[in-house]
Amino acid sequence: EARGLIEWNDPAKAPGDHCVRLKSICVSCDEMEPGKVDIQKDFKVSVEYWVLQERSRIAVSFHLHNARGELVVASGNMRSTTATYDPWVQRPYPTGLYRTSCNYPGRLFNDGTYTVTVYINDNSVDRNHVLEREVLKFEIVDTGYMREEYQGPWIGNLRMKLPWSTEPVPTAAPVLL
Repeated sequence: EARGLIEWNDPAKAPGDHCVRLKSICVSCDEMEPGKVDIQKDFKVSVEYWVLQERSRIAVSFHLHNARGELVVASGNMRSTTATYDPWVQRPYPTGLYRTSCNYPGRLFNDGTYTVTVYINDNSVDRNHVLEREVLKFEIVDTGYMREEYQGPWIGNLRMKLPWSTEPVPTAAPVLL
Protein backbone atom coordinates (compact mmCIF):
# COMPACT_ATOMS: atom_id res chain seq x y z
CA GLU A 1 0.00 0.00 0.00
CA ALA A 2 1.28 3.43 -0.93
CA ARG A 3 1.94 5.82 1.89
CA GLY A 4 3.67 9.15 1.72
CA LEU A 5 5.42 9.40 5.07
CA ILE A 6 7.49 7.25 7.41
CA GLU A 7 8.72 8.70 10.72
CA TRP A 8 11.04 7.64 13.50
CA ASN A 9 10.65 9.67 16.68
CA ASP A 10 13.46 8.10 18.69
CA PRO A 11 16.96 8.57 17.22
CA ALA A 12 18.19 5.57 19.24
CA LYS A 13 15.78 3.28 17.32
CA ALA A 14 15.99 5.00 13.92
CA PRO A 15 17.97 3.60 10.98
CA GLY A 16 21.52 4.92 10.76
CA ASP A 17 24.79 4.89 12.64
CA HIS A 18 26.75 6.94 15.18
CA CYS A 19 26.94 9.90 12.71
CA VAL A 20 23.46 10.10 11.17
CA ARG A 21 19.98 8.75 12.00
CA LEU A 22 16.77 9.03 9.98
CA LYS A 23 13.86 11.04 11.34
CA SER A 24 11.47 10.84 8.36
CA ILE A 25 11.05 10.17 4.66
CA CYS A 26 8.24 11.86 2.76
CA VAL A 27 6.81 12.01 -0.77
CA SER A 28 4.59 15.03 -1.31
CA CYS A 29 2.54 16.45 -4.17
CA ASP A 30 0.28 19.50 -3.89
CA GLU A 31 -3.36 18.75 -3.13
CA MET A 32 -2.91 14.97 -3.19
CA GLU A 33 -3.46 12.51 -0.36
CA PRO A 34 -0.33 11.03 1.24
CA GLY A 35 1.36 8.46 -0.98
CA LYS A 36 -0.29 9.76 -4.18
CA VAL A 37 1.29 11.89 -6.91
CA ASP A 38 -0.65 13.52 -9.77
CA ILE A 39 1.11 12.50 -13.01
CA GLN A 40 0.91 16.12 -14.22
CA LYS A 41 2.38 17.78 -11.13
CA ASP A 42 5.84 18.17 -9.67
CA PHE A 43 6.50 16.15 -6.55
CA LYS A 44 9.13 16.17 -3.84
CA VAL A 45 10.98 13.44 -1.98
CA SER A 46 12.39 14.65 1.34
CA VAL A 47 14.38 13.07 4.11
CA GLU A 48 14.89 14.51 7.60
CA TYR A 49 17.83 13.27 9.62
CA TRP A 50 19.68 13.92 12.84
CA VAL A 51 23.39 14.64 12.54
CA LEU A 52 24.83 13.23 15.76
CA GLN A 53 28.54 13.69 15.19
CA GLU A 54 29.97 17.21 14.88
CA ARG A 55 31.71 18.04 11.58
CA SER A 56 30.17 15.15 9.63
CA ARG A 57 30.18 15.64 5.87
CA ILE A 58 27.07 14.20 4.25
CA ALA A 59 25.73 13.38 0.79
CA VAL A 60 22.13 12.26 0.22
CA SER A 61 20.74 10.31 -2.72
CA PHE A 62 17.41 8.75 -3.67
CA HIS A 63 16.85 5.79 -5.98
CA LEU A 64 13.33 5.40 -7.38
CA HIS A 65 12.31 1.91 -8.51
CA ASN A 66 9.15 0.92 -10.38
CA ALA A 67 6.81 -1.92 -9.37
CA ARG A 68 8.97 -4.42 -11.32
CA GLY A 69 11.98 -3.45 -9.19
CA GLU A 70 13.72 -1.65 -12.05
CA LEU A 71 15.76 1.40 -11.16
CA VAL A 72 14.07 4.32 -12.92
CA VAL A 73 16.22 7.17 -11.64
CA ALA A 74 19.07 7.68 -9.18
CA SER A 75 19.91 11.20 -8.08
CA GLY A 76 21.87 12.84 -5.31
CA ASN A 77 22.77 16.25 -3.97
CA MET A 78 26.46 15.89 -4.85
CA ARG A 79 27.83 18.68 -7.01
CA SER A 80 28.18 16.48 -10.11
CA THR A 81 24.64 15.05 -9.96
CA THR A 82 22.40 18.00 -9.09
CA ALA A 83 20.92 20.71 -11.28
CA THR A 84 21.11 23.16 -8.38
CA TYR A 85 24.02 23.76 -6.06
CA ASP A 86 23.53 22.45 -2.51
CA PRO A 87 26.17 24.21 -0.37
CA TRP A 88 25.76 21.71 2.49
CA VAL A 89 27.41 18.91 0.50
CA GLN A 90 30.89 20.40 0.92
CA ARG A 91 30.44 21.68 4.47
CA PRO A 92 30.98 20.02 7.82
CA TYR A 93 27.59 19.78 9.53
CA PRO A 94 27.04 20.94 13.08
CA THR A 95 24.94 18.50 15.10
CA GLY A 96 21.21 19.01 14.62
CA LEU A 97 18.19 18.14 12.49
CA TYR A 98 18.35 18.62 8.70
CA ARG A 99 16.04 18.15 5.71
CA THR A 100 17.29 17.34 2.21
CA SER A 101 14.83 17.27 -0.70
CA CYS A 102 14.74 16.51 -4.40
CA ASN A 103 12.10 17.92 -6.73
CA TYR A 104 10.92 15.72 -9.59
CA PRO A 105 9.08 17.28 -12.54
CA GLY A 106 5.51 16.41 -13.38
CA ARG A 107 4.78 14.94 -16.79
CA LEU A 108 7.91 12.78 -16.63
CA PHE A 109 7.16 9.45 -14.92
CA ASN A 110 4.55 6.98 -16.12
CA ASP A 111 1.70 6.08 -13.79
CA GLY A 112 2.24 3.24 -11.36
CA THR A 113 3.75 2.32 -8.02
CA TYR A 114 7.28 3.40 -7.11
CA THR A 115 9.56 2.90 -4.13
CA VAL A 116 12.25 5.13 -2.67
CA THR A 117 15.65 3.90 -1.50
CA VAL A 118 17.50 6.41 0.68
CA TYR A 119 21.26 6.69 0.95
CA ILE A 120 23.00 9.06 3.34
CA ASN A 121 26.74 8.72 2.88
CA ASP A 122 29.87 10.43 3.95
CA ASN A 123 30.87 13.14 1.53
CA SER A 124 33.08 10.81 -0.49
CA VAL A 125 30.11 8.44 -0.99
CA ASP A 126 32.36 5.59 0.15
CA ARG A 127 30.57 4.81 3.40
CA ASN A 128 26.84 4.54 4.08
CA HIS A 129 25.57 6.14 7.26
CA VAL A 130 22.03 5.20 6.20
CA LEU A 131 20.87 2.74 3.55
CA GLU A 132 17.15 2.02 3.57
CA ARG A 133 16.16 0.00 0.51
CA GLU A 134 12.70 0.61 -0.95
CA VAL A 135 11.61 2.00 2.41
CA LEU A 136 8.76 4.16 1.11
CA LYS A 137 6.13 3.32 -1.50
CA PHE A 138 4.08 5.85 -3.46
CA GLU A 139 1.79 5.88 -6.49
CA ILE A 140 1.81 8.16 -9.50
CA VAL A 141 -1.82 8.49 -10.53
CA ASP A 142 -3.01 8.89 -14.13
CA THR A 143 -5.38 11.85 -13.97
CA GLY A 144 -6.25 11.80 -17.68
CA TYR A 145 -3.17 13.64 -18.85
CA MET A 146 -2.20 12.57 -22.39
CA ARG A 147 -5.41 10.56 -22.80
CA GLU A 148 -7.17 12.35 -25.67
CA GLU A 149 -6.33 9.89 -28.45
CA TYR A 150 -5.19 6.75 -26.62
CA GLN A 151 -6.89 5.10 -23.64
CA GLY A 152 -4.83 1.91 -23.27
CA PRO A 153 -1.88 1.22 -20.99
CA TRP A 154 1.12 3.45 -21.60
CA ILE A 155 4.29 1.37 -21.82
CA GLY A 156 7.68 2.34 -20.43
CA ASN A 157 8.89 4.04 -17.28
CA LEU A 158 8.52 7.58 -18.54
CA ARG A 159 5.52 9.43 -19.93
CA MET A 160 6.54 12.82 -21.15
CA LYS A 161 5.61 15.11 -23.98
CA LEU A 162 8.53 15.51 -26.34
CA PRO A 163 8.86 17.93 -29.26
CA TRP A 164 7.89 16.34 -32.58
CA SER A 165 7.52 17.86 -36.04
CA THR A 166 6.66 16.85 -39.58
CA GLU A 167 7.65 18.81 -42.66
CA PRO A 168 7.64 18.22 -46.39
CA VAL A 169 11.02 17.40 -47.89
CA PRO A 170 11.70 19.25 -51.16
CA THR A 171 12.42 16.91 -54.02
CA ALA A 172 13.48 17.54 -57.65
CA ALA A 173 10.96 15.16 -59.15
CA PRO A 174 7.45 14.06 -58.15
CA VAL A 175 7.14 10.70 -56.42
CA LEU A 176 5.57 8.10 -58.71
CA LEU A 177 4.23 4.82 -57.38
